[in-house]
Amino acid sequence: MLAWGMTRAGWGFHDSGLPTIQPSYGDIAGVQILGYNDMSFPPGSGRAGNWDQTYEFRVLDTPNGRFAYCSNGANGWSIVDVSNPNRMRVVYRQPHSTLPDNTQYIDIKGGNVLVVKRNRSLENWDVSSPTAPKLLGAFTPPDIHPTASAPFHGLWVHEDRRGRFAFAACAIQGFTDMILLCVDINDPRNPKEVSRWWYPGMGPGETPTWPSTGLPDRGLPAPTVQLHDMTVYGDRCFAAWRDKGLIILDISDITNLKMVGEINWSDGRPNFPSLPGQTHSFGIVVPRDGGPPDYVISTDELGQCPFGYPHILDVRDERRPREVSEFKLPLNLHGNCPPDRPGRRMGVHDVERLIKGNIVWSAWEEGGFWGFDISDLHHPKWVAYFVPPVRSDSPDTSRSGHADDVFVMDDGIIFGSSSDRGAGGLWAMRQAPRLEGTVDWNAAETDVIVTRTS
Repeated sequence: MLAWGMTRAGWGFHDSGLPTIQPSYGDIAGVQILGYNDMSFPPGSGRAGNWDQTYEFRVLDTPNGRFAYCSNGANGWSIVDVSNPNRMRVVYRQPHSTLPDNTQYIDIKGGNVLVVKRNRSLENWDVSSPTAPKLLGAFTPPDIHPTASAPFHGLWVHEDRRGRFAFAACAIQGFTDMILLCVDINDPRNPKEVSRWWYPGMGPGETPTWPSTGLPDRGLPAPTVQLHDMTVYGDRCFAAWRDKGLIILDISDITNLKMVGEINWSDGRPNFPSLPGQTHSFGIVVPRDGGPPDYVISTDELGQCPFGYPHILDVRDERRPREVSEFKLPLNLHGNCPPDRPGRRMGVHDVERLIKGNIVWSAWEEGGFWGFDISDLHHPKWVAYFVPPVRSDSPDTSRSGHADDVFVMDDGIIFGSSSDRGAGGLWAMRQAPRLEGTVDWNAAETDVIVTRTS
């Protein structure tokens, strides 16, 4: 599987503990690679088309083993048996029946019902047999935007005493941009909308409550007021409303969602910081007492240097959440756009959604996968990184495959996805504090070789 070599260490560090320069392609520290899968199916058949492009995914332990449910963008979606992280293998592939189409989001919470986002519908699949899923039903709102090419986007499946519900971002006719839909999937054959919510000013006939232009002194464009993604925990939905930032919704009445508070990154109102936005998603720091969360972590998908980074937010006062700290990489700290990655996206994309310990795992597009320690919430510190190496079919715009998503298991296994051709696929990792080195592809580019420097 993995081959190991030994060379002498050659790393330099600031007093802050961060590397002196942004780690580059093939650099690794603090984490061990357990396995890689290029999403070929059947295993070993070679990459067909762009199926290695792996976007949002979820991992679930089932009576049949541990499986990753992976979205593969314009191709469709896959199920990967990851019971042995050293021998991950695709066991099922579902191509899109109509094109163009896109599956970028996918979710499952217990049971056997997988929810798959397509361009114009949410599909419910019975995956009790991981090698032979069955389509149960689908949901498309009657007033879905008729001309939007991909009116569905972010997706989260929530389960509580009332059953299962799919929360999704959707473009609806008459609204200024994507809003939140809540869909009852307790009967997966007959899903039905139970509620929707939009930021005041987005609805038909409403007057926008945000400025029509950005901050003139910073040359910013008009704010993007659009739901991108969401994480639901307990009776709260933490919605990523792009330049608006964090919207906290009370979902205790699932038919009548209500806003209880917000952080507003963009429009310069009193008591709100005027900062870059493009909020992507939220990770919940799960409280040990099982109560409501005290802190959440926001990812900021700004694409231009010095790029976006995670923000740690105090949500104990839901009416007025506030930022308490942030975690930045060398390029964020100093504006050092890496010379080997000109014009490429390197902002933080996703963070693990349910954070159960002190280490937070995150995906940074061309910057790779990072782990950082939040034991001291006011001074987070890095503990690990891995930037996938360049593959021969990597395009110039995405040499390392675009680290897209992470999912962390209770036994410490860290799964990560890469969503662009070139190092695209699924990674399995584990924290290894004393490991440093470099990573290269084997001759067939089906696996990697790690050379340890310490």
